[in-house]
Amino acid sequence: MPSFDIISDIHLDHLTGTGDKGLEFIDSVFENPTAPNLLIGGDVGFQSDFYSSYFFDLVKKKYEKVVCILGNHDYWGFDLNTESPWKYWSKRYNAPNIHFLSLSEPNEIIIDDTVVIGGTLWSELDPVYEVLIQAALNDFKAIKKFSLEQYKALYNLELENLKRQIDKFADQKTLILTHHAPTYQTTER
Repeated sequence: MPSFDIISDIHLDHLTGTGDKGLEFIDSVFENPTAPNLLIGGDVGFQSDFYSSYFFDLVKKKYEKVVCILGNHDYWGFDLNTESPWKYWSKRYNAPNIHFLSLSEPNEIIIDDTVVIGGTLWSELDPVYEVLIQAALNDFKAIKKFSLEQYKALYNLELENLKRQIDKFADQKTLILTHHAPTYQTTER
């Protein structure tokens, strides 16, 4: 199985206004890679083109393969009725060794003998709390025209596509990368 460095929730948008200090921080995180490949588990940083560009330029030089999925924050600012965040990110940070995975638009990459699949995997909402979740979760304000119905449809679509991909690659070593926890066995929340 290939080896990977793993990073998630780096929220580069929080570096806005930090100038060289922000760049120094990014450099320090990736100064000494410990594996030939990098997995990015989402929330790179919406609307932070300067720092995101710097980040992707850096990691594409440091790693043989960079595999990235989108986190919920990477959808912020998009209208999911008319735009595909996955296509935007894939096109914006296109490089031969950078691969964006999606469960909404299923794709995969094979590294050595291992198939890597993944995507955001939106969470299943408890119907008892969904109105409270909608009021409290910034995704419903930051993603244009985002509704509970759309959220639930994304979850169902991604879960079904994940199951299909697992079946498709059942006879191969498979690594699954998601942003949201896929099971209560990994976290109580």
